[in-house]
Amino acid sequence: MNNIQYLLKKHSTLIMTVVASGGVIATTVLAVKATPKAQKLLKQAALSKGKPLTTIEKIKYGWKPYIGCGISCLATLGCIASIEYLNHQKQISLISAYTILQNSFEQYRGNIKQICGDDVDLLARQEIVRARYEGMDDPHMPEDEEILFFDYQGMRFFWSSFHNVMTAEHKLLESLHARGYACLNEYYDYLGIPRLDYGYQLGWADYESCDPYNVHELEFNYEQTFMGKDKDVQCFIISASLPATFDYIL
Repeated sequence: MNNIQYLLKKHSTLIMTVVASGGVIATTVLAVKATPKAQKLLKQAALSKGKPLTTIEKIKYGWKPYIGCGISCLATLGCIASIEYLNHQKQISLISAYTILQNSFEQYRGNIKQICGDDVDLLARQEIVRARYEGMDDPHMPEDEEILFFDYQGMRFFWSSFHNVMTAEHKLLESLHARGYACLNEYYDYLGIPRLDYGYQLGWADYESCDPYNVHELEFNYEQTFMGKDKDVQCFIISASLPATFDYIL
């Protein structure tokens, strides 16, 4: 019994979607079948009255054949509402799990800093970037003023100029302060690099009552590092002082 309950809970959204799809078809079929019956009842009522029926009389004499259709329609709407509710609950659970994980990570990072010093974050980022660079196959030939950057939020390299990167930061902060929120993909659009699949789910917002996520303190850091066997490849690691979060639009 527990296995059945687990499977039903795990696939509840899919089950509801299938049921709702079947409900739409059933409602349509029942409505089509009910229409001739309703027309027949209305015709008989009009003959008995001897003159055309009013709108209210049409509803009075013609509603019964549509009982099955109405029940099917209500059941379908209930399934659709349940799908939205289940999706909302899953999003809340995902955000809660992400928040717990983020808090645990921040606590862990704070303890590491106390043990190893404040430079541990920079050293860790540099090692991560160097490891990714060693496995990177980049045929891109840089143009004038182009520099290699590493987007630490999206964990990827890209070539650009410092002018373009600083302009992108300025535009993002302008949008953020004007609108109160901005997503990660908006920043990538300003940079002129491809968006990420999860770029709309992550972003920044102006929470006046939540100091750790006060976007008025948001800034981007550019940490210089050198990679390659001879340490001859210059790269700037872009990291945000406040990480993009899932709850920026809640």
